[in-house]
Amino acid sequence: MIISKYRIIVALVLVFCLNCKTKQEVVTYTYLEKLSGKKPSSYRVIDGKLKNIYIYKESILIDNRPEDKEKKYKLLREYFVKNNKISLLEDDITEYSMEFWVKNNCTEYFIDNYLEEGGGDFNYNIYDDCENYYAGGYYYKRDEKNSNVWVSRLPKGLNDTIYCNPHRKTIKLPDIKYNE
Repeated sequence: MIISKYRIIVALVLVFCLNCKTKQEVVTYTYLEKLSGKKPSSYRVIDGKLKNIYIYKESILIDNRPEDKEKKYKLLREYFVKNNKISLLEDDITEYSMEFWVKNNCTEYFIDNYLEEGGGDFNYNIYDDCENYYAGGYYYKRDEKNSNVWVSRLPKGLNDTIYCNPHRKTIKLPDIKYNE
């Protein structure tokens, strides 16, 4: 009789433990409008005229990202494929990036305060102070021979090319407002 009570107790404990799975919090993305947009990256002389060369950057905070490297990469890639704006970019934009930052006190501080404090370009400040919270990114450069083709530069090992419809409609995307 005592043995069967222990068996029942052990069985109940096992059932309880098996039903208590650790849940992964829902992964959320916050698109940072103030820190996303078009900005000059350099200048070139083209046909005897000095012209701005632009980059388009998108910044995203990710909350509750999985620690598993493969799962993390898969989630970032899915977000990038679904949400990137490469096909909408104007012809004067030659580079594109989408960067992900882990949501925490460090990154939230820069997002909430950098414009008001006149602290310069967000990227330089966050890279210095929050570099451990960089979650990953995608970087593409427009092909010099075919402006409808974008070739990946990073992440390392990603050999990706995005082909845009040559008759696509571009829209005027916002500029990044930053302090100098």
